[in-house]
Amino acid sequence: MKLFKFYAFTERQREIIKLIMTPKSLQEIADELGLKYDNLQFHLTKVYRTVGLPRRGENRYKLMLKVYEAEADRFVPQTEIKYVNKNLARGT
Repeated sequence: MKLFKFYAFTERQREIIKLIMTPKSLQEIADELGLKYDNLQFHLTKVYRTVGLPRRGENRYKLMLKVYEAEADRFVPQTEIKYVNKNLARGT
């Protein structure tokens, strides 16, 4: 996945992101990976924060959107957006 070029995910996080893109429930994903549901939630929280989604809510779908944007070469990492905004504020 192209999203992996933008962020330093662990191997486990990469597995989880790939499975999040399927229609499986979180419990099914946890079972497939041999994780407890709470451990899966822990990994997902780290993934969400890494890509700039600090709150839960609809983050699964927002993460899926980020993956699709990356695959379509329309993705701009959050750190790049902050850098551009900072430079615009300085007038450079």
